[in-house]
Amino acid sequence: MDVVKFSRSEWEAFFSEFSELVRRYQTLLTQLDVARSRIEGFQEKNKAQIEKSVEALSQVKLAVEKLCNRTEEVLNETER
Repeated sequence: MDVVKFSRSEWEAFFSEFSELVRRYQTLLTQLDVARSRIEGFQEKNKAQIEKSVEALSQVKLAVEKLCNRTEEVLNETER
């Protein structure tokens, strides 16, 4: 087995570069976490908007059904 030796300055350079890579990786993870949080926020906002739209659509559908029923009643009355 061969032993590889490095000088102190080589080790310090290596650890300096390694530390910089770790710092960049941590920064990237933080940015990804922020992006994920923003996406989740958008999803929640969209979900709330969809729920409001579904409720509004249900109300419109109910109003149209009532209007149709009333129109049918009026037509039936005029036929008599």
